[in-house]
Amino acid sequence: TADCVFKSWYLLIHFGEWVDIAAEQLLTSDLEVSDDLLWLLAFYYNPCNENQSRDRTMMEAKSAYRSLVSLFRNSTVCVTSLKKIFQVENKSDEWQACTLQLIRHLCVTFLLCSPEWHNIIKQCISFMTQTQEAASEVSDVLARTLCRLDIPGMESRKIITIAHWLHQDS
Repeated sequence: TADCVFKSWYLLIHFGEWVDIAAEQLLTSDLEVSDDLLWLLAFYYNPCNENQSRDRTMMEAKSAYRSLVSLFRNSTVCVTSLKKIFQVENKSDEWQACTLQLIRHLCVTFLLCSPEWHNIIKQCISFMTQTQEAASEVSDVLARTLCRLDIPGMESRKIITIAHWLHQDS
């Protein structure tokens, strides 16, 4: 029922750091794509997604995920490589809004977790935030990342420094 979906979505939002951890796990682990983690991200961005729409979101998310993992593992570091992820293969189609949000989330996580991309991270973020809505989404991901990681004793000082720097500019 709609009430049950709302309650599930509310709990996920309330404990939203799990979504950020899921995105990080997708991009930093050596495991194959996890449908469960992608589904969690898809549900986070569109809890009322119907089956056909959810299938499309999952297909698009898997495609973007695989592209990011490929970039992470064996690509030359450049903004053009990242831009290709946002291009839809079938030009008559467009990404769904929830898919774009999910992809931006994965991209920000990817950029923060990939030291070799830190030298051009500002250019990549600028490319992804050409609209106010996109800038707000990226800013939210950065803010949540800072809240989650900015704990004394954490070994992610470099990521925190970069996230602070990017968040101040957003």
